[in-house]
Amino acid sequence: MKRFVLSAALLVLIAGCSAGDPAPANSKGGGHAIVPTSQASTTVKPINKYCAVEKDNEIDPAVTYLYQGKVIGFCCEDCVPKFKANPEKYMKDLK
Repeated sequence: MKRFVLSAALLVLIAGCSAGDPAPANSKGGGHAIVPTSQASTTVKPINKYCAVEKDNEIDPAVTYLYQGKVIGFCCEDCVPKFKANPEKYMKDLK
């Protein structure tokens, strides 16, 4: 009986640890990770009010990415790959 309880507890511990592992980060752009923000961080507002790529468009709060510890907002999903291609180009002009 003790073995069963110990095995069950170990199984729960292993399952809990593997469920919380984040997906691997994309490391393009000078070695800096660009990853989608998680649900836990959706309460953090983006540092910009206007799209990082299309600067005349306001951001969509649902389209954000974490770059160098900062939440960056975009107007649409199409802008994210452009940002990932050269993030420093767009970071210098954020408003």
